[in-house]
Amino acid sequence: LADRPVNELSGGEKQLVIIARALTQEPKVLLLDEPTTHLDISHQISIMDILRGVCKEKKLVVLAVFHDFNLATRYCDSAMLMNNGRISSIGPIDTVLTGENIKKVFRVDMIVKRHPITDSLYVVPLSISRSKITQPKDMIVHMICGHGTGAPLMKLLLEHGYGVTTGVHSTLDTDYDAACTLGIPVVSEAPFSPITEENHKANLAMIDKASAIVVSNVPFGYGNLKNLEAAKVALERGKMTVIVEETPIQQRDFTDGKARSLLEELKSKGAITVKSRKEALSILKALRK
Repeated sequence: LADRPVNELSGGEKQLVIIARALTQEPKVLLLDEPTTHLDISHQISIMDILRGVCKEKKLVVLAVFHDFNLATRYCDSAMLMNNGRISSIGPIDTVLTGENIKKVFRVDMIVKRHPITDSLYVVPLSISRSKITQPKDMIVHMICGHGTGAPLMKLLLEHGYGVTTGVHSTLDTDYDAACTLGIPVVSEAPFSPITEENHKANLAMIDKASAIVVSNVPFGYGNLKNLEAAKVALERGKMTVIVEETPIQQRDFTDGKARSLLEELKSKGAITVKSRKEALSILKALRK
């Protein structure tokens, strides 16, 4: 960049020049105020990769201000979480940027998970009004789901003011994690275990308190087949039952046809079949009126 006029440089290139000028002074500590603000993702990663490399090679300490949690978790070893000019939390990055700490400072519910490929934390806002979660619910929907097929609808229902319960889930299931994160009552089962009679009864007890049942586009094996049996009991007890069938049951049935048979029986006895979460929500809204 040395021979190019400064007014021809992009924002990312100008930022590189500023950092390069600072590094030529061979500092022991480099102070940066939002070094990636207004830069595209390519320049953000380029600059942060350079800084991390220099830190290792030159034993340089970088103290930087970030508003981007995900950049901070990807590149920083330690963090200070600030609140109105005071330190709210300080320490290793994974002990500072927790959902609880972020909520305390910013009053926003966050999902904080570790990425399976990068092994760094990633932070996602839930964007659900706390008042909608805590307000009294005039209608409870029980969700029979799993494998992550129920989480988006759980969030959608909460956003529209419904009470939500769910079960039975393995404690390693994505929908179990979602329910816990959202504060949804859930019946859980030990990983890699079929649903016990005790948990099946607990699930039925939850269903009895619900106004409607939603069966998501979940795959069925022998481990979770009792959940479909619970839906059958719910329908027989007069509960409105909505089946979200985004893909044919033949592609999701790993029980030698037993799940398919149960699902067809549900349909023949009055269960409503829809093709999407939005359609399911519309049906529930009609019931609510």
